[in-house]
This record gives sequence, structure tokens and C-alpha cells, in this order.
Amino acid sequence: MIGPLRRSLKTRVTLFSLVIFVFSLWALAFYASKMLRTDMVQMLGDQQRSIVALVAAKIDQELKDRLTALELIAADFGKRELSSPEIQQANLERRSILPFLFNGGFFVTDAAGMATASLPVDVGRIGIDYSRSNNVAAALGEGKSTIGALEIGRVLQVPVFSLAVPIRDAQGKIVGSLVGVVQLTPDNFLDRLISSPYGRTGGYVIADRQQRMIVTGTDKSRIMEALPAPGVRPDIDEYLAGYEDSGLLRNAKGVELLTSIKNIPVADWYVAATLPTAEAFAPIRDMQQRMLLTTILLTMIAGGLIWWILRRQLAPIGAAVAALGARPGQGLIAEPLPVTTQDEIGQLISRFNSLLDATRRIVKDLGETQRIAHVGNWRLDVASNQVVWSEELYKMYGFDPALPVPPYTEHMKLFTPESWERLSAALAHTRETGVPYTLELETVRKDGSNGWIWVQGEVEVDSAGKTVGLWGAAQDITERKRAEADIRLAEARFRAVIEASPIPFALNDSALNITYLNSAFIQTFGYDLEDIPTLEAWWPKAYPDEKYRQEVAKEWLLRLDVAKRDAKPFEPMEVKIRCKDGRERTVLATASPLESSFDDLHVVTLYDVTERKKTESLLHEQLDELHRWQQSMLGREGRIISIKQEVNELLARSGQPPRYAEQLSEEPGGGGA
Repeated sequence: MIGPLRRSLKTRVTLFSLVIFVFSLWALAFYASKMLRTDMVQMLGDQQRSIVALVAAKIDQELKDRLTALELIAADFGKRELSSPEIQQANLERRSILPFLFNGGFFVTDAAGMATASLPVDVGRIGIDYSRSNNVAAALGEGKSTIGALEIGRVLQVPVFSLAVPIRDAQGKIVGSLVGVVQLTPDNFLDRLISSPYGRTGGYVIADRQQRMIVTGTDKSRIMEALPAPGVRPDIDEYLAGYEDSGLLRNAKGVELLTSIKNIPVADWYVAATLPTAEAFAPIRDMQQRMLLTTILLTMIAGGLIWWILRRQLAPIGAAVAALGARPGQGLIAEPLPVTTQDEIGQLISRFNSLLDATRRIVKDLGETQRIAHVGNWRLDVASNQVVWSEELYKMYGFDPALPVPPYTEHMKLFTPESWERLSAALAHTRETGVPYTLELETVRKDGSNGWIWVQGEVEVDSAGKTVGLWGAAQDITERKRAEADIRLAEARFRAVIEASPIPFALNDSALNITYLNSAFIQTFGYDLEDIPTLEAWWPKAYPDEKYRQEVAKEWLLRLDVAKRDAKPFEPMEVKIRCKDGRERTVLATASPLESSFDDLHVVTLYDVTERKKTESLLHEQLDELHRWQQSMLGREGRIISIKQEVNELLARSGQPPRYAEQLSEEPGGGGA
């Protein structure tokens, strides 16, 4: 059955249509029977409640009539009857109505509950104490007319219940009781009301709420049958609590019953009419059987029609399948199929032809993409070790795409020994664990040249989770590897130049890590990367004075921002750095990016100008000394000239010739007196 379902669309559609058809019919039947059952429960319940209400009212009235008869007879007891048991006996014997009302007899008790008169006499009730009977005790103690509990009669030894009324004297004092007994096993007034079955298999049950016991029923074997204890059957507990209604419940044998309850107030009993649902809902079952036969017939007719219609409607698809099967090996993508109809199937074939065109374009684009990106794909069948390559993968290894793929056992020749060892280990691990692998491998092309490829492989599993193959992609990265080699060579040259430079250099990254210090840096300041791995470690060591460190940091960040914002070179700044040995060096610090922005790696250059600063300081001191000597010499000549002038003036005022006239004329700035 599974084979035809998998191979035939007509079979599947027919079967599924029949399933839907049958399901719909049965759903409709279920819904109809459910609604019909609900309606019948309501209708039959209404009828049942009406009947059980009449029965309950009749039983209630029969019990009231018997209590009334007892009360009338008890009221007729005069002083003379109360004084003599013989007169009481005679009084009972002339009450012809009582034997018709009480099939178990009747008797009189005194105020202590002792039977003093009884009919029939031969049962032997006289002299028996009935004070413990609940209804006798209620009549003597409370003066209430009461229906007693169910019990096994003391003298009759059969299930009975009794009705007791008080006997009062002329002053109203209770002096005894009159009791009527009803036997349940022989024919009694209750049997006349409930002995007939309800329906064919249903019946009635009368239950005592206080005793949780069945009084009698259509099935007399249930007399004095105990009802379940409280909590065992919540539905029965509701009825015993006084609930009146119709509903469905199950009896002790598990039979579902339609039940209606009506209370009998005078005795605190209830009467229940029960009807098995098998009888109540028999019309529904008959309807379901007829519907089953109808459904089977309609299913056979519908199945034949659906098969015939599908065969005609799916004929173009069959023709398309035949056309595809008649053209094997004509290329990766089939040619367009003939369109013979304009309905949905014809549109489907047209869309399929459009999909073929799109697929053809995708395959072509994929091939071109692989050619441009130098990417190929492969697949290895685990069971047969058969390998499939894409066209671009042939080119990576230097093979002709028109030729078969080399056997898997010869693939080790396509790689260097070290790369083949890594690839073999990765393939084995992926095959065992299912974990994908990614590798960069060095290849040996067919012409003997070397290249590099990036490969990634994954497992291929079947529906049961078993590994059936490996597949993956490969990309030619030979040019990238060559570029990386050139970069590494350039980096080595750069490091060699930096390392050979006598100027201290440091490299910082965007995370404020110090990534490199050249030898000149270490020799000049004494710090290595272990001492200052980050700028955070560098600042307090190089600038131990907190105030000076803050000034330097502020100025450094300001110049970095200006250089970054204006795209200008970093303006060098002169700072004093504390070396590891405690000495202090004066440097000109500058920063230059190695990439396009300061967010990436940049080199910090620290020009040591300590000796130059010392030389400049010494030159400034010497110039200051010469200036002071010049000033002192120039002052001495001026004072001599001034003295000579004063001497000449004094000689002139005394009438004598000047002594220094010629010398003054020769002095710079001097003149004659």
C-alpha cells in the first residue's frame, strides 16, 4: 500500500479525498447524533420528571393518608381504652381499615414504649420494648407523627418501616403511641406505584436520605441496599442533599442511566425514575448504523468518480513526465515541456518551463560566479568513495573538466604531504563527529606548480541521521597567500629599519596597548613591554609628578585631536621623561598613523634632545657671562672719561690749560672740554 501511495498522485488524492469525505460525513453524523442526544436527554428528561413527580406525589399522599388514619384512631382512644390493654386490643380489632393500610400489622405502646396491644396477635409484639425506635421515641418524647427508619423487623424478620403517632389523654398528655408497620418484601402500597417498569428496561427506586439507603424499587432485590459513602459519588451526594433534576449517571454496574429525581417531603425520601441510555438512545444508534451503510456506499461511488476525474485531469502531467523520461542525458537542465491545456495544469507546466529558464540562468550565473571568485564545490560519497568536482575545482587542480575526477585514492598527490595529512585527519574527524572543518592547504597542480586553497567541509546525512557523504567548497587563495608573504616580508623589513634606528620608537593600537618597543627605546629609557604593556602603565612611570603628568596628557590629547581633525602632522611637543633608573631625559614626542586614522595602529617617536638641551643651556650661560663682562667694561670707560672731563673743567676755571684735551678727543664719544 505504501508503494502505490508514494508513486501515484491519483492514488493519494483519491485516498485523501475519500478520507476527507468520510471524515466530513462522520463529523456531520457525530454532530447530528450529539445534538440529537442532547435534545433527547432534554425531552426524555422532561417526560421523566413529569412521571416521577406524579409518582412522588402519590407516594407522599399515601404516606400522609396513613399518618392521618393513625392520628384519627389515636385521637379516638378514650380514658377507658387507655386504662386497659384488653380494651385497646378490642379497639384495634374493630379498626377494619388498618389491615388495608399496614400489611405488617399495627400495635399500641404505653408511655414507656412497651407494646400493650397488637394485630395480628400471633406475631408476638405485646411486651416488647419499642422505645429505641426513632419514630416511637419521637412520638412519645416530642409528640410528633413520624415515619421511622428502615430496619429488619424484630418479630417479622423482614425489611420494614413503621409510622408512629402519639396518643394523648384528655389533658393532652402523651400516654402512648400508635404504630403502623409496612412490610417491603410482600406486596405493599409502594409496589402498586413503582412495580411497573419504566420503559422496557427502566424502573423506579425509592431512597431514604438520612440512612443513605434504598427503601424499595422496581427491582425488589435492592431493598435496603446501601448507597455509596459521602464523597464517593458526588452526583448521588447532590440528590441525597435534596437536589431535584434530570441527568445522566452510572450505576454500580457501570450502566449509564437517564435519571430523574423527585423528593417525597413527608418521609425525607426521594423517588428516582431510571432508564438505561441504551434504550433511551436506541433511535440514535439505528440512525448511525444506517448512516454507516450510506457512507460506505457513497464512499465507493465518490472514490470511483474522483479516480476517473483525476485520471483525465492529470493526463497532461503524465505526458510531461513521459517527455522528461524520454530525454535523459541531454544536459543538466531539461528542455521546455509541451503545454497542451490552458487550465491550472497547463499554467503549472508553463511556470515549470519558466522555472527551467530561471534555473538555467542560475546555473550559468553560478558557474560564472565560481569562475570569477575562483570558488568550486565537491562531494564525496562515503560508501563508494566516489568524488564529484565542479568545473572550477578542476581548474584549481589543473585538470581537464571533460575528464573524470581522479580516484579518491590518488587525491594525496594533489597536496603537499603536510597539507594532505591535515586534510585526511580533518575528513576523518568530521566523518566521525559531524563537526565541520575549515583549512588552508597547499596544493600540487597537475603541472607540478604549487598553489593554495581554502576548504570547508561538512557531513551529509540521510533521514535516519546516518552519514552518507561529505561535501564542501574550496577557494583558490594563491594570490592572497603571495600577498600575505609580501606583507610579512615588508613587515620584517619595516621592523628591521625600526630596530636599527637610533631613535626610540613605540607602536600603540586603538585599544591603548603598546605593541612594540625598539631597542633604542629600551636602551634610552630602560622600560620594556613587561614594564609598560599599556599607556595606562606608561604614564605614571614616565611622569611620576601627577600635576606634570596631567599637563602632558592634556596637551598630548589636544595635539592628537587637532592632527586627526585637520588631517595635519602631529606637532612635536617637548616633555621630560623619567627613565627606569631614575634619570630624566628631555625628548621631542610625536605620533604618526600607520593606517588611515589614529583609531588604528600608530607609531610614537621620541627624539632624545637631552644633550642638545644641555649644550644650549651651557651656551646661554656663556652668552650671559659675556654680556655682563661687556656691560661692566663699557661702564668703566665712561667713568674715566667723565673724571677727565671734570679735571679739565677745574683746570680751566683756575686758569690753567686742560691736561686731557687730546685724550678726550681721541675717546669714543668724547669731545673737547
